[in-house]
Amino acid sequence: MRWLIFFFPISLFAQSAKEVTLHISPIWGKGDLILNHYYTFDTAKVVFESLRFYVSCEEKSETSKKKNNSPVFHLVDLENEKSKKITVRTPTKTALLKLQIGIGVDSATHEKVLLTGDLDPTKGMYWTWQTGYINLKVEGKINNVPFQYHLGGYILPNKTFQSYSFDVNKKSEFLFTIDFKKWLEKATSLGRSHIMSPGENATTLANYIEKCIDLK
Repeated sequence: MRWLIFFFPISLFAQSAKEVTLHISPIWGKGDLILNHYYTFDTAKVVFESLRFYVSCEEKSETSKKKNNSPVFHLVDLENEKSKKITVRTPTKTALLKLQIGIGVDSATHEKVLLTGDLDPTKGMYWTWQTGYINLKVEGKINNVPFQYHLGGYILPNKTFQSYSFDVNKKSEFLFTIDFKKWLEKATSLGRSHIMSPGENATTLANYIEKCIDLK
């Protein structure tokens, strides 16, 4: 059981440095997900009060098959519009570049215990050294009944890091969406309104995000 990493091969033939921009867009069905806005959910009303998750970016050369840099972690917070835009500056004279994109914090980073920048525990996304980071935090209410989903885990059997890859055309800007309507349907199907630590249910919901994403 793992979390999500995405490989975006992007051809870059420019002789000067180039920026690749990733726009992160949590959605509800076909529209943007807005905090403190009520949505129809089957026969109920649902409202999201907090939505935060980690996104990591790492360059990888297609020719060398070696990682060029350590991943850079970004905390996406729906309350902070600027956090939804991630810009990666590529090196000069790069023939082909892969961007390795992950949601959450990988095991290697947990073991390094960086605890700086967006990984600073004061950001409210860190449990303890034993359980590590909260990869995804979703809070709200369904018919005024609170729900809280704090998903993470980096140690087997609850290791929530998953990888897969897909090709994209030559572009410098991408829209990455996560449909939280589809995701919440799965969450409520488990019969749990609160998941606050690593475990089987947390791993199930973490892995299900793969079915809720799209890249354009």
